[in-house]
Amino acid sequence: KAIDALNECEKSLKGSKILILGVAYKKDIDDDRESPSYAIM
Repeated sequence: KAIDALNECEKSLKGSKILILGVAYKKDIDDDRESPSYAIM
């Protein structure tokens, strides 16, 4: 999805910075074990 978003804005992946927010699995929990977010990092 990140590559699609960059392509839509006509930006190159090379040199781009991507910020990922909300890595924790549950709201208001700072435990990120088994988080599905790691699949895209």
